[in-house]
Amino acid sequence: MNRFFKSLSTVFFIVALTGLLWSCEDTEIQNQPTEDQPDAVMELEHSSKEQLKRAFATSLAKSVAESKSLRQLIKEQSLRKFDNDYDILYELVKNEPVEDGRTLQQLLEQNLASAFDLSLIEKELPTLTIFVPSLPNDAFSAEVWDVDAQIPLVGYNVKSSNHVPIIRNDGSGYVLEDYLIPTYPVIVVKENERVVVSDQIGARGTSSRISASSSFQSEDGVQFNFLDDCFNAALNGEREQARQSETAIDPKLIAAYDVFEGTTGWQRDHVYYGLTPTSDRGPFSYDFQEHITSFRMLGGSGWERGVRAYNKIADQTGDPRIGIRYRYGYPETYGSWTDGIFEFKVIALVNGKNGVGAQFITYFPAPPRDLFRIRISTPQGEDYNTVRLRNLRVKRLYVNLPLVKWDLDQYASSIKIEVEEVDRTETITTTDTRVVKFAQNFGFDLGFGEKVKIGLKFGADLEQTQTSSVTKAYSLANDKLGSVIMNFADNCVRKNYNDTYSAGTRYSTGWFELDLAPKRVQ
Repeated sequence: MNRFFKSLSTVFFIVALTGLLWSCEDTEIQNQPTEDQPDAVMELEHSSKEQLKRAFATSLAKSVAESKSLRQLIKEQSLRKFDNDYDILYELVKNEPVEDGRTLQQLLEQNLASAFDLSLIEKELPTLTIFVPSLPNDAFSAEVWDVDAQIPLVGYNVKSSNHVPIIRNDGSGYVLEDYLIPTYPVIVVKENERVVVSDQIGARGTSSRISASSSFQSEDGVQFNFLDDCFNAALNGEREQARQSETAIDPKLIAAYDVFEGTTGWQRDHVYYGLTPTSDRGPFSYDFQEHITSFRMLGGSGWERGVRAYNKIADQTGDPRIGIRYRYGYPETYGSWTDGIFEFKVIALVNGKNGVGAQFITYFPAPPRDLFRIRISTPQGEDYNTVRLRNLRVKRLYVNLPLVKWDLDQYASSIKIEVEEVDRTETITTTDTRVVKFAQNFGFDLGFGEKVKIGLKFGADLEQTQTSSVTKAYSLANDKLGSVIMNFADNCVRKNYNDTYSAGTRYSTGWFELDLAPKRVQ
């Protein structure tokens, strides 16, 4: 995967607070690695864009050493968290004055190698971003950064390896091994995963629920969009995911359970159409919408499954695989930490009765602390300016993610849900074709004055089975976690042993499980 230090921003802050962070022995945090490491950066294979990224990172490393004002600017801008992470979109700040009347752009140009053109870098990498991670033991973060004393190095990533190139302030570089996490100041150059240039919206799978206010423009006229409103701090800040309450089940769902208890009736018939065994006609209600209410990563069985699950979403598809290896009897990942707040893309493929299907795209952010219980330690006999991942346990994340309002008069009786962990990449359009069932029992009713569902389930006319296709876009480098099929006939509420009710049906595949339920939206 292509985002090295981003996970550190959230993980280690929570780890420190909860006491999960532990080490083999106390170590002194220093501003630079202690070992004299050779300039091995260019031994890693670089694509043409990665060479541009390295040139930018090298210029930035020299510039932050030269200018305290630049360090202050990066700190202040990262604390704004414009995309709900400690990211700074270079295009938005490049004209900011930083030193002796020079702008950030001018300072970088002055320190840029003569073989490179900053305007070309800006053109080829329009979402170029500077990220400030939160490193273990309070070694470094946007909040604690002492701009007078701490001059950070600059890291970036390459697709050819999970090792991480680090640029020193004199422009030389070294490679940080893939399983090590720095505890000295370092900032990161990357491409933003939450923002897209507006003319690429169709190629990046922008959310179906994005608002007009999620579009913004730089001083130089470059137009951007957030992939989803949940990443726009100006709209919602760091929106807390609503937790599913076991004691606040909507009365309509309780009624859906009660009226069909002991029968084979469909609970959603009551939720969406008000039907009961004795009242079999009703119009569609727009009061409810299907939601994902919880999400959890899976990784097989055994105590290593948390590591496997992490490796799945922290690995760049098509790049060298990261896996599990044992050190001192413990399983660990030897792949890069790549994301402070993971971004998950959910695609609901809905087949239409008119033969034209649709994909509903939405996203949700997931801090690693909410997906995993984390333990890290200081490597024995190794560089004490680094730490490494020890092991992981999966956790359930409670979300409140709306999907579709499920009207059987328009849509098939089953919906396919696909989940991807998002990487910066282009997308490809393809077609998903399935054999699906459509309900036929709809007609105009004078009493209601509108079209209604006539009869429970598929009615007396039964269902119509047909092949239907949906055009969808998938990302080349996203980590595809699989898909599940939810059916209109699946129960959406259950009764517990203590006579309380719980909403949702749990669906699972090899890499994740999620709960789906209709929730009131008006």
